Amino acid sequence: MDLPAFERPAKAISAAEGGGRSCGRAIDISKWAWRNKDMGKRKEHGAKRVAVYNISIQERHAPEVTMIARFSILLIALTAQSVFAQTAPTPADQARIKLTAESICAACHGADGNSILAVNPSLAGQHPGYLFKQLHDFKSWDGKPAVRDNAVMAGMTAALSEADMRGLAAYFSSQTLKPETAKHRETLALGQKIWRAGDTSKGLASCAGCHGPAGKGIPPLYPSIHGQHAEYIEAQLKAFRVGERKNDPAHAMRDVASRLTDAEIKAVADYTAGLR
Repeated sequence: MDLPAFERPAKAISAAEGGGRSCGRAIDISKWAWRNKDMGKRKEHGAKRVAVYNISIQERHAPEVTMIARFSILLIALTAQSVFAQTAPTPADQARIKLTAESICAACHGADGNSILAVNPSLAGQHPGYLFKQLHDFKSWDGKPAVRDNAVMAGMTAALSEADMRGLAAYFSSQTLKPETAKHRETLALGQKIWRAGDTSKGLASCAGCHGPAGKGIPPLYPSIHGQHAEYIEAQLKAFRVGERKNDPAHAMRDVASRLTDAEIKAVADYTAGLR
């Protein structure tokens, strides 16, 4: 059943974006790193208010990550942001990047970053630092294996310089996302539970702790995943679970995915597609 996007009820209760405390100090550290970035365009922290259907976001305490993991995430965040913060591209560079996006990337991700194929992610509106990191991880550098193994993307990134990657990341980040919809109301409750609270009985942290209550993420490490194709999210969670994908900072996603069943993955992936 193809349902429309979940709409905000008349009496919906809103919560400030990033207002939850699901990941405890880990999310605080990430936000600290975010506030210290200098990429020209800053989001107003806490300024937006997002609808969370008709149930208020409750403060949940999921299992805390270790002190070593927290410092690792902080260091990676600072490094990623310093790498992305480079000289702005010239008009000629921008034109070349736009041509690349519309003639090559468009085949799988759409010219405006909105993929029509559920197996390929939409890139529109994604945090530029996160997009740069993924492009960088897909490419083999100095003869070493790529950090993120994908034969198609390895070919696509082989000829790209870091400047090209930054340009493409900025281009797709500037596009407007056309969000997908959740399609399975029968699994909504389960997906919502995992997203908001996780499952303390098996040490499962909430998704909202790192990706925010509305799925908008915390740049550059935690991507915006609201409105993403459910099929793509499901595939990535399963890849993290079996170790096929392993470019997550401090093993965060591999740890989370290892605690999820197939049914839970499908439910939370569908729920994520309906987030706004």
